[in-house]
Amino acid sequence: MLLGGAKLNCKQQVMVYDNYEIINYADKKGKALTRIEEELRCYIDRYAKNYYRAEGFLRHISKRLNSSIGYNYILVAPMASADASSVRTLNPISDLSNLFIDLSKIGSLLDEKAIVKFFVYYGLPIREGMWLSKKQNIDIPFLFLNEFDKELTTYKEHFELFLAYKNDDYIKMRNFRQSIINNRNNKDSIPLRTKEGIKHDIRRILTSKIKSRDIKYEPSLGPDDFSTEVIFGDLIDVAYFQIGQALISDVQLGICLECGDYFVRNHGNTKYCPPPPNGKRSTCQNRHQVNSYREKIKKY
Repeated sequence: MLLGGAKLNCKQQVMVYDNYEIINYADKKGKALTRIEEELRCYIDRYAKNYYRAEGFLRHISKRLNSSIGYNYILVAPMASADASSVRTLNPISDLSNLFIDLSKIGSLLDEKAIVKFFVYYGLPIREGMWLSKKQNIDIPFLFLNEFDKELTTYKEHFELFLAYKNDDYIKMRNFRQSIINNRNNKDSIPLRTKEGIKHDIRRILTSKIKSRDIKYEPSLGPDDFSTEVIFGDLIDVAYFQIGQALISDVQLGICLECGDYFVRNHGNTKYCPPPPNGKRSTCQNRHQVNSYREKIKKY
């Protein structure tokens, strides 16, 4: 992948477990806190230099969970039985090309089956408070769905804005800009804008959001040439990075013949959503072929 002609690399790996469990601990605080302690102890053992950081974060979480002024937190973490054999790794740049689209497809967070399916494909998207060295792998021990819901809502808004810009949908871009103006007090000071002016505003909004994410670029010297090392904080950062790449490198989007959703079209004749990470065959293509076969059988 290129950024302004420079070759981009990422040495980080996303750690993905075979399965995750969801714990709604309105009445199970003890179990949830125990799971968090287990995960953080693993981090303490793995990264000794972050011992005090992890201990401090554990105290912070314990206080928050046991507070009478709290939320009905829903914890997501790898299955307690997970071990090294149940973990696979993915490269954020080369293996997750459709992440920024699949993230926007997540519907209700009450649909636990669909949520876990996404996590099994990609891993947990956000970190909850404790940040390790950015050069280490994106290995997130747990997240709170409530916090993820806030990030996801904002991300979906920006993804829809990206689609409007990409598809040159002037009406949606204008309405989005107008919604921003309506939230300001000094409406009379906002000048009217031409179509190109509105597109400029949308570019500025998306660029500002991407720049605000925890994405770092460092020069890297390879055996034969120079490249740029990209370092991400979490998967939401990766998704915003992909939006930026789609804007500057003219990534082509297709609409799947089976599900009707967008996907990154790596080849001009691609008609279906790509296979999941580490998969070999498109789920949508398989489903479409099965449905087509059944329709043919009905005719005879």
